[in-house]
Amino acid sequence: MSEKKIKVLQIGLINWRPLLSEHQSQEIEWHFLNLGEDTVGFREGYSNLMKKQTFDTVICTDVLNNDLLKEFSELIEAYRLIIDQHLKKEVSSLVIRSKAPFFLNLKDKRGILETIRKYFFPTQIQQGSKFHTNELLVSRAFTGTKEYYGQNYLELNGSYSDISFSPLLSWQYNIQMRQKAQKIWLEFEHDSTVSIRLSVSFINALTGEVMERREYREEEFKSGLEIAPEANVGYLGLCLIASGEGMLRVGPLHYRDSRGCYGEYIPGGKKFFDEKKQELFYYFNPGNLTPPLMVYFSGYRSAEGFEGFQMMKKLGHPFLLFTDPRLEGGAFYLGSETLEHGVIEVIQAQLTKLGFNRKQLILSGLSMGTFGALYYGSELLPHTIITGKPLVNLGTMAGNSKLVRPGQFETSIDLLYLTYQEVSNNAISLLNQRFWSRFDQANFSETKLKVAYMTNDDYDLEAYPKILEHLLSQKSRVIGKGIPGRHNDRSSDINQWFLTQYRETLDEDFTKAQFKSSRRDGVTLEPKEVEG
Repeated sequence: MSEKKIKVLQIGLINWRPLLSEHQSQEIEWHFLNLGEDTVGFREGYSNLMKKQTFDTVICTDVLNNDLLKEFSELIEAYRLIIDQHLKKEVSSLVIRSKAPFFLNLKDKRGILETIRKYFFPTQIQQGSKFHTNELLVSRAFTGTKEYYGQNYLELNGSYSDISFSPLLSWQYNIQMRQKAQKIWLEFEHDSTVSIRLSVSFINALTGEVMERREYREEEFKSGLEIAPEANVGYLGLCLIASGEGMLRVGPLHYRDSRGCYGEYIPGGKKFFDEKKQELFYYFNPGNLTPPLMVYFSGYRSAEGFEGFQMMKKLGHPFLLFTDPRLEGGAFYLGSETLEHGVIEVIQAQLTKLGFNRKQLILSGLSMGTFGALYYGSELLPHTIITGKPLVNLGTMAGNSKLVRPGQFETSIDLLYLTYQEVSNNAISLLNQRFWSRFDQANFSETKLKVAYMTNDDYDLEAYPKILEHLLSQKSRVIGKGIPGRHNDRSSDINQWFLTQYRETLDEDFTKAQFKSSRRDGVTLEPKEVEG
């Protein structure tokens, strides 16, 4: 199936369409709004045509009309608006705050068109993927020790001097090169006595022959490596070369369509990572700039990328998405002090940016995401925590892999080892306590907890009962709904309940409250424009 064309709307005086190359014309659907002419017909026609679907890119080239941008607001997605940097002083603060535009030098028109083609393509269903540790092959020439620790990493110990000029590790599969640059990210750590290089083979799409090999030093790929598409190159083959002596750990190798400097996975997406090169991603959407800030932690997903974008966007208010690409489909947002502090820091930074407080914050998630919502909610103490299919006893969940769910969801065991470097009853107890020690220290007297749970949950049957038990001594408000079935049953019922609780919370505690306040104080409900 061919990919969707990039829907671009240019707002200006001189149409750039004739500048599109033949290749660009095949990928870009160009629309032009001439501000030198009557725009009434255009507005009516495009409002009906797009049916409130956003353009992939809106570019303002020659002149600026803030009223028009406000009128077309529903057709312009955040981080998808490009404005000539010479017009920056004319842009209203409302447009800047609600659309987060990129201000670029538009003198090189053809260069800008190529930037749009390369980085502002429509959001893909599968935004990223990875090669797992069990897809790593070790050179037979290596005489040291090797041990696989599930999806966490492959650990090697020994001397690499004898094979320092040939591949130590290679991945069984190649990365397919389409028309997009690929961003490559490797999780690894090693002793200071070890150095590594990444070898990339550029493979002909038709013949399968290696056209060229390039080596990258650790300094060049430790913060990610971007490889642009080249003529006739259909695949990339990857190998790791090492020298020195000592310990080397290599985890999953991630690859995704690059957005350049404009985002991770989607325009506006960002990330942070720790010393082991483990990443967490987040995306902030300003929405209508009015309370609350809604935070959604993505559930378990093998394909890397953000989850819940459209769901949260339809609710209207500012929202923040988190996603965890580690292990096979996520590591429950647990990790090093760097990663966990990063989650708190990102949420607090967005609250400050919006001018909100914790009583104007909602944390939420489904399945794996429930752990993130409840774990970080125990520190942030938001207005409401909304969860469906809660998973909090992660140690017990790993223990259930032996008898309750044999051979299923082995990520739970990987998570146990990732957190405590052992698989034992002691580690199971510690992992359970990791959650409850934080949960029990929190004062939820001003926080509502809304929880839908499966009455026959085969992952964490005790999640909801224990939440109630641990809240007995507090004046907490808990709304629970039990649905018959195991963990992966009746997801549609859970999702429907989840959205209903979101809408009720917004309607009762924010929309109506703001309306009453505005009636009392005589202020407008629309976001105010702020100077500066």
